[in-house]
Amino acid sequence: MVGALPRVNIGRDHLRDEVKDIAPKLPSDNLFHNNLAQALECYHFGLEMVEVLKDMVENHKEYVSRRVELTFLKGAEGIGAVEAPRGLLIHHYVFGRDGRVERANVITPTAMNFEHMEVSLNHYLPPLMPQSEDALKWESERLIRAYDPCISCSAHVTRIGELG
Repeated sequence: MVGALPRVNIGRDHLRDEVKDIAPKLPSDNLFHNNLAQALECYHFGLEMVEVLKDMVENHKEYVSRRVELTFLKGAEGIGAVEAPRGLLIHHYVFGRDGRVERANVITPTAMNFEHMEVSLNHYLPPLMPQSEDALKWESERLIRAYDPCISCSAHVTRIGELG
């Protein structure tokens, strides 16, 4: 799994004390804690922003924008990765000698989590099978949305059928 829960699990010691005080016992392997981990990250970085702004005001620091000149290499290939709110996001582009994109591959956190979502459903739902189809659908959607998939995936992913 990629996203807030693994980040908070791994980086708990780096969270501000105010955040640690309200955090559940971590690390957690409870998938439903992912949304809580997102909230903890928001709180942590909100507090960090307040400190940065206070420092700027108290020490009369000015924001200095940096202008960066980008050069475009024709016939080049580039790969970039960034930790995004939902998890790791990877871009890979190949440019032809004419400067046009010949190949592009974007690997999203939802794509990385998709197999784990299926495995989680196959473990989570069987004990709930005596429940109604509506209840199973609700539990499935709840589990899938705990992964915080992209909106189109979260809205169209649930079909109740055979598990396994």
